Amino acid sequence: MPISASIQTMKEFEGELDKISPGKLIDKEKLKDFDSFFLVLGLIYNDLKDLMLLYDLFIESYPTPKLDGTAPASVSAGQWGGVQNHFNRLMIGFISEFLTFLEKNKDVMSTPSFKFFEKRLQKEVRESWYDILRVINNEKTDDFLSEIARIRSTITFHYDHQLKALRSGFIKKFFTTPKNNYNDKAYYSLGDTMRKTRFYYCDGAAEEYLNEHMKSFSEDNHNKEIRHLVDQTNKTLRFMMENYLNYKINQKN
Repeated sequence: MPISASIQTMKEFEGELDKISPGKLIDKEKLKDFDSFFLVLGLIYNDLKDLMLLYDLFIESYPTPKLDGTAPASVSAGQWGGVQNHFNRLMIGFISEFLTFLEKNKDVMSTPSFKFFEKRLQKEVRESWYDILRVINNEKTDDFLSEIARIRSTITFHYDHQLKALRSGFIKKFFTTPKNNYNDKAYYSLGDTMRKTRFYYCDGAAEEYLNEHMKSFSEDNHNKEIRHLVDQTNKTLRFMMENYLNYKINQKN
């Protein structure tokens, strides 16, 4: 069944529709960085939601194969592993871009109005937010979020930075790592459609580079840590936006 057909059988999106006057969010006559900041923050949340929607559809649609190198190499295992690794890189890239956005807008986050929103966050959410701020302020270097901050702009979104990075990952994957069923040869599929075509050895090089630069975490653990970090970010952004919208709704013109 085509992917589009299977998606059509799924339930509709859930949620309640609310509204606010556009003029309460953005003053068209006067530039206010504070309001523009929250406009971007809302888009970041939406983009993260979309990424997680696609990831969940992938996990629900395809059974998880055995990927420990003992099972025979197969198209299914190669496709699944490649897509999983791609999602990990997209998530890391997303978090990296989010950190960059925050770094460039520290002046907005230092305003009394923003501090007011911080203090109104639930304790658990506020602590997650402070963890993010510690990373962009170079105050924390021993956790998973800091690992992501160190590897950004190499194996995530920016292909122009990947010549050396991907080559080193390939060499480690196929020449240094002990041989198993997945790295004894450089596998690929050349089909007559995109769906039947994939260059698995390129996925392997990217995966090895990622593993090498997150070596303080096992592969299983960094998969879990990436998802946990995305969930934390999602929750933090959601409550930050709720505080902002409540403030705007109650604000007098």
